[in-house]
Amino acid sequence: MASSDKQKNAERVRWAERERMAQRDRATADSEALDPLTMDGLIPGDTEGLRPASSNDLPLVVNIPAWKNLPPFPNADATVRIEWARVGESTYTKLKDEPFPYPQDRDDFPKPVTLDPFDKDFQGRFNLRWTLKLYSDPDFVSQSTTSPLRIDRTPPYDLLNPAEFILAADEINDAYLTANGNKVMVEIPAYADYELGDTISYGWQKVEPINPEDIVPITPVPIDIPVDRKLEIPLSLLEDGPAFCAYRLFDKAGNPSRLSLMRLRNVALGKLPIEPLPIPHVPLADDNGLIDQLDAASREVTVVIPEVTNGKSTDDIYVTWGTKELQPHPLVPRSETRIKVPLEVLKAQYTQATGEQTTPVKYEVRRGSRPFTAPGITVQVDFSRVGPVNPDWPDITNPNLDEVEVRGRSDLENQLILRDAEEDAKVLFTLYDPPVPGDEIHVMWGGLPVLPVTTITTETAGTPMEIPIPWDVIDERSNDPALPVFYWLRRPGVINAERSKPTPVDVNVHTVVPDAVQFPDKAPGDFMFCHLLDWDPVEGLGIKVHIPANPRYLKKDVVVTVKWQGHKGYDPSGPLPADPIGGTDLEYIFDPLTKDQERTGLDWIVRPYDTKILPLYGGESDQVGRGIVSYTVSGVTSPSPDATLNVALGTGTGVCPITRP
Repeated sequence: MASSDKQKNAERVRWAERERMAQRDRATADSEALDPLTMDGLIPGDTEGLRPASSNDLPLVVNIPAWKNLPPFPNADATVRIEWARVGESTYTKLKDEPFPYPQDRDDFPKPVTLDPFDKDFQGRFNLRWTLKLYSDPDFVSQSTTSPLRIDRTPPYDLLNPAEFILAADEINDAYLTANGNKVMVEIPAYADYELGDTISYGWQKVEPINPEDIVPITPVPIDIPVDRKLEIPLSLLEDGPAFCAYRLFDKAGNPSRLSLMRLRNVALGKLPIEPLPIPHVPLADDNGLIDQLDAASREVTVVIPEVTNGKSTDDIYVTWGTKELQPHPLVPRSETRIKVPLEVLKAQYTQATGEQTTPVKYEVRRGSRPFTAPGITVQVDFSRVGPVNPDWPDITNPNLDEVEVRGRSDLENQLILRDAEEDAKVLFTLYDPPVPGDEIHVMWGGLPVLPVTTITTETAGTPMEIPIPWDVIDERSNDPALPVFYWLRRPGVINAERSKPTPVDVNVHTVVPDAVQFPDKAPGDFMFCHLLDWDPVEGLGIKVHIPANPRYLKKDVVVTVKWQGHKGYDPSGPLPADPIGGTDLEYIFDPLTKDQERTGLDWIVRPYDTKILPLYGGESDQVGRGIVSYTVSGVTSPSPDATLNVALGTGTGVCPITRP
């Protein structure tokens, strides 16, 4: 190395040493240090320079103040270095070098410098400073005083759930409210990392959130934690039932804790039900103390809870059938509550193969989670079965029982005609699996039992069965286009029976002529006079017609059509030929026959009087006319015979008045 180079190098070393000594002295003399940098986005007024948690992963902008002797000419650039060290440590680490080239305008200061986001594992308290290297400096020789920065990434309780709220009572009721000044207060448990500035969000609700994180906060934004750590629950949030309360803490930086452990409390307001509650009963077991398959098939097996004193609509009733607790059912205040027992519960709780099983039935009323009990009862249940598996249980019609086929002398399938009259018919079917000796087959012909009953002896599954239908049974039920025929399967000692699916049979073994109509209000000689006419203040005068009941053809759901026609003339010596009067014809179609009408027959009134009846009076020389009535029945070929009524409307002053006084 040349002598001049050695001299220059020695000078630089001496100069650098002097600067290091000067830097040490400046560290204890703020008046000689550079002004401190500032940082954007820190929590205002925080002496530790706390950064909001929401910006921890964002770039940090620091602001560099102006220094003396800004770059004076081109290429006389300055460089600013941003450094930091943890509080309590003396070794600083470079964060960034930022060039400040010529020219620099003092009015533009302080100038921002953006630092890259910090690694996610960086947190704690730091001192930030900046150092300066002028164009004339061999190194960074000037430094600023420090500025505090705190990065907080750890929420209260860190990775744990905060402890649950403190509440003195497990149940909020009228007595609790009276003792506590009509207030509900919860207390936040003390926690180790509390700092002034921490906040809380808390919730109290009746419905358990599917996701606990979804509990609805009482306040729209977190609030400061009170000094006594006690919070009031608005009374408007109190409802009968379970109450779920929880909270979330936020530290001063805004880091949210996990949701606290959920505290479940019961709310039972108002007067409480009085124990013991009334005894329940099962109406379908009241007649014989037994629930059987027919009861189950009705879908009406019900437990009735008598009126519960002080019961509320927010109370729930829990019925237990056997060992199975049913779904809760709301209580009906000031009335009985009826709760149906599901089929699947009835079936599952009958665990015997045959015979009666004693089944306990009980219930309790719960206001929230607080139970109120009643004495229980027992009922007998018998779901013993006969025959093959019934996939439609408890329906009494078993699709695995073979349907019958009916044949008469004519050998038509499921059809009897006039040729089959006066002869027995037969039902055919294949025997079920498995038959048991002693099983009884009861054939039903349109609701009439066919005797004698057939008893199984040695027959096996799949045996073709043939059972005769006596003519007197066929004759009694008469014609029917869809007569239901099936059989019951019964077994001695078993209360439940099942039947085959009904087969509709077209029965037409009688030539049926419906009975003639009757005129209930007629006078002797089949006469109708003015004073015998039916009277209605709205409809006016009319003639009453009655179609008598007859089980051979007037059956439920048939349709009857009745007709009236007025005719001229009357001859006491005998009937006259038809002589219809124009405009007096009338037809009426009844609604399908009901069960009551099947028993009582049908009634009809001919109206209006002035157009359908009055024209039968033809003047003084033709005072009597005839009304002829007949009807037809759906499914019956022949109409009824004509029924004739002699209508005499003449009076001393003319004819019957249209209105009566």
